[in-house]
Amino acid sequence: MNKNTSRLDNVILHDASSGATAEIMVGMGCNCHRLQLMCAGQPVEVLWSVPDFATQGGHPCSSGIPLLFPFPGRIRGGVTHWKHRQYKLPAGDAEGNAIHGFVMDRPWRVVQTSSDRLVAEFHLARDTPQLLSCWPTDFRIQAEYTLSASALRMAFHVFNPSSEPLPCGLGLHPYFRVPLGPGDSGEDCLIQLPVAKTWELDQLIATGRKLELPDAAAYQAGRPYRELKLDALFTDLQFEKDQCTAAILDLQNRRRMRLQFQKPFQEIVVYTPENRQSICIEPWSCATDPLRMNEVGIDAGLSLIDPQNTLAYRAEISLQPL
Repeated sequence: MNKNTSRLDNVILHDASSGATAEIMVGMGCNCHRLQLMCAGQPVEVLWSVPDFATQGGHPCSSGIPLLFPFPGRIRGGVTHWKHRQYKLPAGDAEGNAIHGFVMDRPWRVVQTSSDRLVAEFHLARDTPQLLSCWPTDFRIQAEYTLSASALRMAFHVFNPSSEPLPCGLGLHPYFRVPLGPGDSGEDCLIQLPVAKTWELDQLIATGRKLELPDAAAYQAGRPYRELKLDALFTDLQFEKDQCTAAILDLQNRRRMRLQFQKPFQEIVVYTPENRQSICIEPWSCATDPLRMNEVGIDAGLSLIDPQNTLAYRAEISLQPL
């Protein structure tokens, strides 16, 4: 295994035994923007990205799998509080809210590479020291991608190098193609979501109230994509032992994409872009504005990592025939 501490803009992983391929833009948020997995001997593009993302770039949150850390979603007004201190964050939307953390649009550093595995790292104090005053503590996050014929395994290790507890949350923002293969439309694909409730949102920021989902059983069984026009934050997910699974079923092409993840991931954002060529099914470890909700006694899933400790987040994307 090579050790390479230089920055590589676009790392290509390849599974020689099958031909599966993944491309990770380390120079822009360590974003896995292309994933070609094998299904019944056929290569299938699983992720959606804007054309020429690897060479021309684009908005860092509109292609592939953007990584959202140390918080996913919006923080109202770009201001949060922790332990009686105020933290001013960079504005990220038209309303002046902070959005999706500090790492999705910044260069990471390659730590290890092999033909089918990549480990890259972002360290706030080293890579963006000007943002140290924007968060309660320093942090270091490593992303590990491991490719096989029909799956991409992802592991994210967050280390707290400081002397105070690190409050944080991680979100993945994958754009999945619909359909999963040939065809002009994915409107008949079934979307299976293991959800029971939803967070009430005010301008896409959780208010702190959880709402019952009357059609939860339909989401769990699978709803046609044509019925979905969503930008919603779902909660109270169904776990089997330690694992939660969402899926896209392409009945025409006879393929199933499964997104599986473990806690601390415990929420799902589902977003249907206007282009109708993709759907975002996003595992998040916490709701939006989690420090604010924690300060008022609402459990929004905020992770709290002790000094000199590490917390791991794991997920997997896989493809199988139906």
